[in-house]
Amino acid sequence: MSKRKDNHISMIAQISIIFILGVAIIGLLTGLVLHATAVENIKTDFSERSEATAADLEGFIKHFPAHEWMFTYWYENYDRLEIDYDDAYAPGSETAHKCASLAERHPEFMLEYATGAEVRALPPEDQKLYAEIIYSKLLCRLNENIKSDDIDNVFCIATQKPYEKQMVMFSGARGDLLQGPEKAQAYNIGDVINSTEEQKEALHYASQRDPATAFNEDGQYLDYYYDIGSVDGNDLLIGVTRSTAMIESTIYGQTLRLSLLSISFLIILALGCLVMMMSVVVMPLRKLQKTIRFYKDTKDSKTVQKRLRKINSDNEIGQLADDIGELAEEMDAYMAQIESVTSENTRIATELTLASRIQGAMLPDKAHRYPDAKEFNVYGRMYAAKAVGGDYYDHFLIDDDHLCMYVADVSGKGVPAALFMMASSIILKNHIMAGKSPAQVLTDMNADICAKNPEDMFVTVWLGIFDLKTGKLTAANAGHEYPIIKEAGGKFEIVKDRHGLMIGGMEGAVYKEYEIDLKPGAALFMYTDGLTEATDPDNKLFGMDHALEELNRDTGRMAEDYVKQMKEAVKEFERGREPFDDLTMLCVIYWGPEGPSYWNK
Repeated sequence: MSKRKDNHISMIAQISIIFILGVAIIGLLTGLVLHATAVENIKTDFSERSEATAADLEGFIKHFPAHEWMFTYWYENYDRLEIDYDDAYAPGSETAHKCASLAERHPEFMLEYATGAEVRALPPEDQKLYAEIIYSKLLCRLNENIKSDDIDNVFCIATQKPYEKQMVMFSGARGDLLQGPEKAQAYNIGDVINSTEEQKEALHYASQRDPATAFNEDGQYLDYYYDIGSVDGNDLLIGVTRSTAMIESTIYGQTLRLSLLSISFLIILALGCLVMMMSVVVMPLRKLQKTIRFYKDTKDSKTVQKRLRKINSDNEIGQLADDIGELAEEMDAYMAQIESVTSENTRIATELTLASRIQGAMLPDKAHRYPDAKEFNVYGRMYAAKAVGGDYYDHFLIDDDHLCMYVADVSGKGVPAALFMMASSIILKNHIMAGKSPAQVLTDMNADICAKNPEDMFVTVWLGIFDLKTGKLTAANAGHEYPIIKEAGGKFEIVKDRHGLMIGGMEGAVYKEYEIDLKPGAALFMYTDGLTEATDPDNKLFGMDHALEELNRDTGRMAEDYVKQMKEAVKEFERGREPFDDLTMLCVIYWGPEGPSYWNK
């Protein structure tokens, strides 16, 4: 390794440069963040206020059954309407007189509940009168919203792609803003407004039922658009406007003051830190550096320790000096030990990898090993908590009409459990292939294992033989988990079968079997306790209720889907926590002699 040049930059100079750059960058970022946060807060607050205003107006309009007729009439006859801008709907107002006139001519006509058909049945002059009454009431409601929600302008426009023009349907503004065509003033019905580029984009999003906000070109007003329907091929949007001039001025003033204050504090802090670092860190480190170079050249650990004792720092640097002195003496021994440990770890890792491959070879080699089977669908997986595990399972055809399947869980973890698993699985399969019943298989297996079990290990087993023609399941349980069965057309439920003692637990144990008649469309799900005892970071167990909920989420899946979905549910539940126990799952779906046509019924 080549040496660095002697004209290197000192640590204190480097730290000073970093502090200066840090102060400048942090000050700039602080100002940008403060300003962006304030602007975003304005938009968020404005959007919330505006949404409430728009939703209220939408509700007010649509509570009239004839609201679609009203918008169409306003759109087509805006130049004929005689609208009275009453501050409030009250007795004696022009709008009240129009209501009385309409009621006098049509006593049976109910203003608030009239449908579009009922309005169209009125004479043209009364249709016009109805449209003006509702329009005036709407303006009153709009003015109330403006006062209560502290906004400048509320309006409704009709527009369509490419949103170049906006036709005003109704509008209202704060009392101190005059009626007219300028921004934030109360527009007249039928006024046409040219859209800015910012408004076009916002109108596009709002027309997709996604309320949007946009600043106008000079940034003095913020607009909000809310879709409420359509009229004559145009999108109907409620718009809300608020001035940002005063708020922006406050934002810039506060941002500048806070930024300058932050920079001042940072400069004072940086100077203090530099002085302290020079005396407490840099000078002792220089002595430590010279000593390390001396050891590099001489390997004289005794002289190194003498020099390191002269570094009188009662902090981490002093502790570091002591540690380096000890390290100098132990370096050679550590290097030799590291080489030995590395070699041993490599050997162990290789052996565990080989053991994992051997164990995997004993499990079913394919997810679907019965390509021609039409009576059933089966899938199983074993997920080991360590490199190797103590769970095992298998499924195979004893003959053309009988499917054998079992799931087992060996006591313990790791390599011992894996070795016991391999031995017990061979014994189990040998007894099955001898043509014995499930109960006799477990009885004979227990006798064999108890005869040669110096470590007193044991294994739980659930074993079942399925008659594919009749649907009869003959099973026996040696201390294993309860099976979960879904009857045809039903849901998955626990079957609390009769348990025998675990295999290897006691000599002379005798096991009994039971039968279950399953109809086409039924399913069986078996598992080890790694499922129900899966634990989240809060030490909460996954539990049987959770497992049943996952299985019954969708009763139309294949066997592979149930197993994989359950594994994903367990993984999500554990939230990154390492599994404590192996997890094995096996699912069989019985379709019957006629094939999968029964499934999903």
